[in-house]
Amino acid sequence: MKALGFDKRHFKSFDPSLPRNTGYRAFVDEKSGLLFKTLRGEVFEIYYVAPKAEENGCSNYFGNTRELLQVVFEHVFMISSVSCPPTTVDGERVSIAAEYPLTGQHLVPTWYTTGGRIVAGQWTRKILLDTTGLAGKVFTVTIEVEDGSHHTAGGSCSIAVSAAPKN
Repeated sequence: MKALGFDKRHFKSFDPSLPRNTGYRAFVDEKSGLLFKTLRGEVFEIYYVAPKAEENGCSNYFGNTRELLQVVFEHVFMISSVSCPPTTVDGERVSIAAEYPLTGQHLVPTWYTTGGRIVAGQWTRKILLDTTGLAGKVFTVTIEVEDGSHHTAGGSCSIAVSAAPKN
């Protein structure tokens, strides 16, 4: 911006990226109507919108400069692991957890199972599953995580259930 003859101190600045902290900065001077988008300090987009004093005629067109400057990474992230015990005993409650990156996006995890009953944790990274009545069966637990932009990642693990020991 300095090479273009602009002083950053005259601009409001914010991180326009989702996820955050990826090297992008946006600069807004509502008085002049100038908007800059930078990546790692280099200007790569310049906008001119109606200055605050003149926006009466088109306030709806450029009313949300933050939205205009937003940088969104639309990509499918990966679920790095889903961990569950390979075996359990009928009637036990088992903990199952998924690992995936924190991206700053609003992620919605949903768990599914072909056996057992989810007793806690639906919509979180970790669930508690009741295995009552599953002796001699193998079942699969699956998590799907949606990022709000209809991109979905999934992962699963399987558990074998043995009969409870007789006392």
